[in-house]
Amino acid sequence: MKKTTFCILLMILSLKVQAQLTNGNFTDEVDFRLQNISKTPITSNILIDRVVPVAGIQVFNQDNRIDTSSYAHFKQAWSELYRASYTKNFATLQLLKTQIQNKNYQKNEVSIGIINTEFHQGNYGTTAQNATVDFNPNTGLFANKPNKNPFLKKQTTIISPLASKVTGNSIVFKTDNLFQLYKVGKQIKTLQLSTNGSNFTLI
Repeated sequence: MKKTTFCILLMILSLKVQAQLTNGNFTDEVDFRLQNISKTPITSNILIDRVVPVAGIQVFNQDNRIDTSSYAHFKQAWSELYRASYTKNFATLQLLKTQIQNKNYQKNEVSIGIINTEFHQGNYGTTAQNATVDFNPNTGLFANKPNKNPFLKKQTTIISPLASKVTGNSIVFKTDNLFQLYKVGKQIKTLQLSTNGSNFTLI
C-alpha cells in the first residue's frame, strides 16, 4: 500500500470541484469531507485547514523558526484566521482595513498589529497504519477513529506595523485594541519594540 499521507489526500480531495455540493469553494469542500468528524477538540474555534495556507500560519514561528511579518502578510494571516473560524466573532479583513483608515494617522504614525491566538490543525496520520481518521472511498468522507484525536492545538503570534511605509524625522508607534486578535491561548505579558538602539514597551 502506498504511504500516501492522509493530509495530502484530504488536500487533493478538497481541491476537486463538487459543483452540486459546494460550487468549488475550498472551505465548503473541506467541511463536506470532515462533516462526520467531531469538532469538539477544536476549542480554539479555528481549523486552519479550512483555508488555503498562503500566510503559512501552520509553520510561522513554530518550533525553532524565526519569522517576520509585514503589513501584507499580517492582513493575509488575519483573513485566513477569520475564514478558518467556525464562528465569526472578530472583525473581517475589510472591517480591519476600514478601521485603520478611519484612524486618520499622521504620516509619521503607525499602529502595531498583533495576532496572538490558538488555532487547530489536522493531524490525520502519515500511513494507513497510524491514521487518526477513517476514510470512506465511496463517499469521500472522513470519520473518527475510536480514542483518536485528529487535531493538533497550536499557538501563533504575528506582529507587524499596519502600514507599508511611513515618513518623518521621528516615527510614532501606536497600539490599539481594534488591531489585536486574541481569542484563546497564552497571553503576551511583555512586548518591546527595539529600533535605532532604543527600546519601547508596547505591552
